[in-house]
Amino acid sequence: MKKGDSQEPEDKLEIVDLADISGLNNYRTNSKPDPDDLDLAEEADDELTFSEEPPLPEVPNPKPENFRTRGRPARPATPRNGKLGAGGVNRDKPIFPSSIAADILSLHPRTLRIYEELGLVVPFRTETQRRRYSQNDISKTRFIQFLTQNRRVNLEGVRIVLQMLEEMRQLGVHDPVRRVFNDYREPDI
Repeated sequence: MKKGDSQEPEDKLEIVDLADISGLNNYRTNSKPDPDDLDLAEEADDELTFSEEPPLPEVPNPKPENFRTRGRPARPATPRNGKLGAGGVNRDKPIFPSSIAADILSLHPRTLRIYEELGLVVPFRTETQRRRYSQNDISKTRFIQFLTQNRRVNLEGVRIVLQMLEEMRQLGVHDPVRRVFNDYREPDI
């Protein structure tokens, strides 16, 4: 093929104004439409009738409220221990995404995921499986940091310490963390 030669298709498509075909040009101008066209339009409207279908019966949602398709079970919506933070805020409310929680704690987000894999801190999961940390989760993670950095406890030891503290709470010991680790001071969020 030489430069400048062009191949044209055998069938040329012709651009047609749809208004010309349908007779709508009359409507664009100041002239009156043909009365026969109006009669045809009215007949077409008469033919278009829709029967109303009965409404579908309401089917109850078979999934329970806290149903999750994968991952760990959803944390209950009720507070675990009913503790309220400063200003009467529920400390169990999952509000921090993992990136913000990692910034607050000065940790890498991967460290939070490791703590979750080991069962040390289990964040709430949204319906879209995103992690949300509560103020109590942040406090627990700070305590884990205290144990690992100041007391040089490994993560398996942290798991055992947390289990022992939970058993002390169940036995009725008030604030077992302060009793056992009197040098631990939790900073406010």
